[in-house]
Amino acid sequence: MQLYTFGAPRVGLAGFASANTNRINMIYRCTHGADVVPKVPLWPFVHSPYKGFEFRLDAGQGINPSAHGMDPLAGAVPGYLTTARGEDWGSLQKAANGFLHPVRLDYDKRNQASYSNYWTERLSAALITLLKDTGYYSAVVLQGAISAGATLYDFIAQTLVKIADAGKTAASQVKGLLGHMLVFAGAASSIVKDLSYKTIRDIFNKMLKRLYRGVNEAINRVHLR
Repeated sequence: MQLYTFGAPRVGLAGFASANTNRINMIYRCTHGADVVPKVPLWPFVHSPYKGFEFRLDAGQGINPSAHGMDPLAGAVPGYLTTARGEDWGSLQKAANGFLHPVRLDYDKRNQASYSNYWTERLSAALITLLKDTGYYSAVVLQGAISAGATLYDFIAQTLVKIADAGKTAASQVKGLLGHMLVFAGAASSIVKDLSYKTIRDIFNKMLKRLYRGVNEAINRVHLR
């Protein structure tokens, strides 16, 4: 059995994604570089094939709602039908999952972040790296298996407070992540005033709100056609 997906969101946690991968002979996961839908839900949700790659049909940058569509004439950015030409899969660009590589963010360089799929991946990778560096990764993954949405991000915010309290180096890494999140979210200020639970939870809310606003716009455009 073979599975072909175009602009599909992440399917579940690592265990489910891995099991799903093993049940199917080949998964052709096709994405558009500017399509935000394949980036959600955020980690700890992942794609099938787990730890695999995607066929990048278009190397578009940033985030553009029209990139999620199939209709090539529906927006300024060509949709999947335009980019998915040809029958040679070997000639298509392959992109590995960005969250697999360690990322540590410098707070003073936070203005390099942008509202883009590239930074969606880097922020996820930075969070994973931070949790692994400080020994909290397994606990957060376990929490993700029994909760979702706001409850999970409450737990992550509480965990980041504990990490920040552990020492200056850990606090600097937390601050770097949060500063980049604020820039990604387009917040009026990217200054992280403190590392309290309230501040961290508010920054996560800002980032998620902007990300899912783009996702909703992309999906609504498809439904309106």
